[in-house]
Amino acid sequence: MMDYPHGVVVDGEFKAACQYEYGRESKILRKAAELFRRDRTADAEEISFQIEDEFHCGSWFIQPEWSFIWECSSFPAKSWNQLTDTERADLLRALPLSTTKPRPLLLGEVMFLTHYLDQLKEKADKACAEWKEARAAGKTRQKVYPILELKNTPFVQVLLPLDFSKTR
Repeated sequence: MMDYPHGVVVDGEFKAACQYEYGRESKILRKAAELFRRDRTADAEEISFQIEDEFHCGSWFIQPEWSFIWECSSFPAKSWNQLTDTERADLLRALPLSTTKPRPLLLGEVMFLTHYLDQLKEKADKACAEWKEARAAGKTRQKVYPILELKNTPFVQVLLPLDFSKTR
């Protein structure tokens, strides 16, 4: 029996610990980890084909919240509490954040943002076309902000300009 249901999780990262431990029980994630360790140069697509061929499960496990788990060098051998601080910090880039303490804004890594950047580009192109139509018709333009709602989640992706010119 693990301590997690009773609240004893390193740094209070209960949600992340639960997801990691769920991953340790998943045959699919354990197989993905095994394939990844055999060939660290293999990309997610290659691993996905092999997993799909064996399990017929789709590609949910290559999403960052799962791939970060099976790419962790201690997975599945070590429990959440046995991971190093560095390993936990790396996993927390993609796993659910703790609700027991305040955390800084989570920044997405560029390699995982390509899809969102493409969506923002499409949104910008559409806004430019609408602005040209509005200008030609003598109307005021509608403001369009760089916000993308992530379907079926409580999250959004937002492009925020940060101005550090006033202070160091």
